[in-house]
Order: sequence, then C-alpha cells, then structure tokens
Amino acid sequence: MLVFVTLIALCLTGCGKTAGHKQVVRVGYFPNITHGPALIGFAEKRFAKELGSSVELQEKTFVAGPALMEALIAGEVDIGYIGPIPAINGYVQGADISIISGANNGGAVLVAGENSGIKKVADLAGKKVAVPQFANTQDISLRHILKEHNLKDVSKGGTVEILQVAPADMQLLFSRNQIDAALVPEPWGTQLVKDAKARIILEWNEVWNNGNYPTTVIIARNEFIMNKPEIIKKWLEVHREIVKYAAAEPEKARNSMSRQLKKLTGKELKAETLKSAVERCKFTAEIDPATIREFATLSYEAGYLKFKPNLTGLLSYPKEK
Repeated sequence: MLVFVTLIALCLTGCGKTAGHKQVVRVGYFPNITHGPALIGFAEKRFAKELGSSVELQEKTFVAGPALMEALIAGEVDIGYIGPIPAINGYVQGADISIISGANNGGAVLVAGENSGIKKVADLAGKKVAVPQFANTQDISLRHILKEHNLKDVSKGGTVEILQVAPADMQLLFSRNQIDAALVPEPWGTQLVKDAKARIILEWNEVWNNGNYPTTVIIARNEFIMNKPEIIKKWLEVHREIVKYAAAEPEKARNSMSRQLKKLTGKELKAETLKSAVERCKFTAEIDPATIREFATLSYEAGYLKFKPNLTGLLSYPKEK
C-alpha cells in the first residue's frame, strides 16, 4: 500500500508535463523585443493553433538568461528563448540542452546617462555600467568591449564598476545618477534614450561583429526533443513563419509585440519607441555555429568558464534516437 501511495505521489509531483489528457509545454522567454518571435507567436496564438487542443502552453517570463537556464535545468521549462552566453554556460555546467534555432541577431545598445559625461567607450573609465544580469549576453559583450578599449572592471583591477540591474529599474537609477551607462537589449535601450534622455554610445551594429551576432536563440531540453519531436518540429515551423511574417508585415508584427508586452509588463510602449527598437533587431531562424563558438571564447576570457568548451553537443540538433 505504501509503495502504491508513493507511486501516485511521484506521478502527481513529477508528471507536471500533463494536465488532464493534455500535453503541457512550458516555454520561457523575456518581455524584450529581442524575443520578438515569441511575443508575436503568443500574442497571435500561432503556437497554440499549430500544436492543437491536445497541447497546453504555459508561458514563463524571465528578466535574464541565467535565471531561465536555472529553471530549465530544474525541469521547469521545456523550450526557452535565451541569449547564447547563458545557453553556453549552462551546457558547460552539465545542462542537457541543444540550441534548436536562432531567434534574433543584434538588438542591444550601449547607452550613457545625460549627466554622465560619457561620449565614447573610453569615457567609461571610473564609471558604473549596468547589465541585466551577470554572465548574460550583454555582460559578456560589455566585458569584451572594455577589453578592446584597454579598460577593465574593478574585479580585474580596473576602474569600471559593472552592476547587475533589472532593465525596468535602469531609468530610475539613471535619474538618481546611481548608474552612468548600461548595455541593454531592446526595447530598454530605446526607452532609456527617449524617456531618460540617455545617449547612444554604441549602436546595435557597433556592439560586436557589425550586429551579426545572436542575441537570442531557442533552446530545448534534450529529453523533450527526443520524446516530443513532433512538437519541436511544429514549433520551429511556426517560428520560421513568424520570422517571414515580421519582415513582410512589420506594422502588424509590431502591434502584436506591443499587445504581448503590455500583457506581460502592464505597460504599453509608444509606437515610435517600438518602431525604433524593432529596427535594431534582426529576427532569424538561422544559427551561425562559428559565432556561438566565438561567444564561448569570450565567456572563457571573461572568467565565467574555466576552459574553452567543445560545443558539438549543444549545436548538434536535430538529435537522432
């Protein structure tokens, strides 16, 4: 009897993958324009329509990649939209995941406060610079930028203090002069320019590699990929359709993103802000393995990885049973 009760309890607690007779798919993403394809897909119910009534989608939103990766490792997320750096770091630390698609290239800017005195990257010396979260893609990009300009953060004996700040809090900290600059994904960069009177120091195509670098990729747990290949296949088909749709119908796509962002954050972006933010993003379904490997090198150089990893497993989708 005890064994029977234990089995029932395990099923109830561990089988969070079904709700009644429905297959539950848990998807993590951010309320960022760099996650535009996810915003559009959920706003227009494209994923739900393609997957059908036998699947229940559960949305989980995060402010930065490391937090999403923790949830995925804990088995709380099946598919995630995430920056390449947290994906790489999670994989190296043992996460059984694969990158299954690209989602967005570019879409991040370096901005400085109105009263910061910063006009170029060299002026970051002695300043406080915010990123959404340590070890995320913007953090690694910032550290690479500093290195290219012979600057270091204080932990490496330099003068630049890098702070971890949620993007939604950056405007307030700029107004209090508690941060001087920030490297942030859209729409936060455009919002800071328009609402906090910040100035652009590096545009989206100046941060790294002329903007030809992934800000967002789609990852999935390998267990989910192997057990639910049809769901993954349909998800990626919808994703590719969304990328084409966003390019062909930009105004409609922006309206959908706006609706979803308001639903998630309770705030509505001004049309002009949204348009500027989207113009800094390049939605895609492509993956450039060479660039992903370059990001791994940058993460190693920043000290987040102890060795340069072999990313073959991370980049080997589709998997074979």
